[in-house]
Amino acid sequence: MKSIVKVLQWLGFWTQPYQNQKRTMMPLVYIVVYILCLIIPAIVYIVRGNHNFASFLTIATETISISNILCLFTNTFFNRLNLERTYDGVRFTMNAFLTDGHDEIRTQVNQLDRSSDRFFKIYIRFEVVVGVAYLFYSPIVSIVQYASSEESPPLHGIFEADFYFFDTTSNFYQWLLIIVISWVVLISLMIMLISITSMNWSLLHHINGLFKVICLKISYLNEYSDERARTQELFATIELQERIYRCVRSMENALNVYMLIQFGTCIIMMCMTMMTLILAKDDRDLLIKMVTMLSYIFFHILVYSMLSTELITASTSIADAIYDVHWYQWSVPEQRVILFVLSRSQRMAKLTTGKFFDVNRETFGKTLQTAVSYFAVLLQLYGSQ
Repeated sequence: MKSIVKVLQWLGFWTQPYQNQKRTMMPLVYIVVYILCLIIPAIVYIVRGNHNFASFLTIATETISISNILCLFTNTFFNRLNLERTYDGVRFTMNAFLTDGHDEIRTQVNQLDRSSDRFFKIYIRFEVVVGVAYLFYSPIVSIVQYASSEESPPLHGIFEADFYFFDTTSNFYQWLLIIVISWVVLISLMIMLISITSMNWSLLHHINGLFKVICLKISYLNEYSDERARTQELFATIELQERIYRCVRSMENALNVYMLIQFGTCIIMMCMTMMTLILAKDDRDLLIKMVTMLSYIFFHILVYSMLSTELITASTSIADAIYDVHWYQWSVPEQRVILFVLSRSQRMAKLTTGKFFDVNRETFGKTLQTAVSYFAVLLQLYGSQ
């Protein structure tokens, strides 16, 4: 996570330690630039109305996708203190476990960073594949056609919409300049998206792992024959457990509104993307872009759903770990403490969509089911015209 933090500090999304105040306001500048360069021109293009239904769906899907990403940036900017608080809590808890006397606990804690780095590399590769397919395929094909025939091929922007207020398709070199500018803007957007999403997923992954370490630490309580030593170890475990729960609450406060936006817009985007695939089945370039978009949508909500499901399972597994210790052989004061820990562990830690629904695999399934239902209705309405 340290490398991600450094990138976020450079981008201005992270205030610790000793971050320059001017740099911490840079995310607002990025958001305004993306709105001016991507969102507003797309809206103007939609208002013009010079496009068919398939083109309209594509433009709308791309605009909603960019808006979704900007919502993530805005949410991160206003909730960065919660994310920093979570990060500090996770690092403190990990350092506490690294001083534990059991080798298995230290090994499991060290494994968290390594597994997070592996997933980070996989995610970067996924985003690179998606980005290359979406940003470079169509422009590179047009450039190759122009270089081989010296005749200007049909020119299209990276996005379906004309994202600028003047015609860029009448002159090849003017079009190429705009494409290069678009590449710069969109690559910078992808870097921020990868950094923020990786931090969110990494924090959730570490929290899940720390809950499992707590279960392992509880299982070692059976090794303590001395009541005083066992009580001290029990209270130290409870303190670390409560610190992890505070990390979960900080993550929930930071992400619950964005989760509501994420799942809500994903239903709309999946429905419109599938509709575009049906209507533009003969347009190879558009099909590639829409399949890439659909893969991006599925992947992101799936990862959040899987991590949140693991969070629920890991937090409630502490209750099972407590049942497995020899609490019935302990003193009454210790049993009271165990009862408190058991009661707390039965309340699962979770992420929610704006406090309305829990984020888990079931929510992911219902999201797909809702998107398919809306797609069927939209397809029926379009076929009746």
